[in-house]
Amino acid sequence: MQDIIVQYLTAGFLAGVFWLVVNGIRFVNKELIWTDLRNKQQYADVVVKAAQQMYQLAGGPVKFQKAKTQLIDYLNKKNIKYTEAELEMLIEAAVKTMKEAAKEATKEEL
Repeated sequence: MQDIIVQYLTAGFLAGVFWLVVNGIRFVNKELIWTDLRNKQQYADVVVKAAQQMYQLAGGPVKFQKAKTQLIDYLNKKNIKYTEAELEMLIEAAVKTMKEAAKEATKEEL
């Protein structure tokens, strides 16, 4: 009888450890993905601001292409993987953030 109880307790303990390991791995992977995305977005923010300053007289499509080229160069140097769609979304998000910040600054001045 005691052997059966020990076996059940051992099985329950191992199941609990397995559950913790699996969910711990899922949590770490999710955090790594979010960290990777945040880092990429920060790089995109910097590149878009630089493109805005460097190519002020250029039109939107030219600035977009310059920002995209610079972001690709930077990500490649850091060996960070990306997709074409991801690049475009990152740049568009950075542009939107920059425009919203400019609107807020304008409101504060008034």
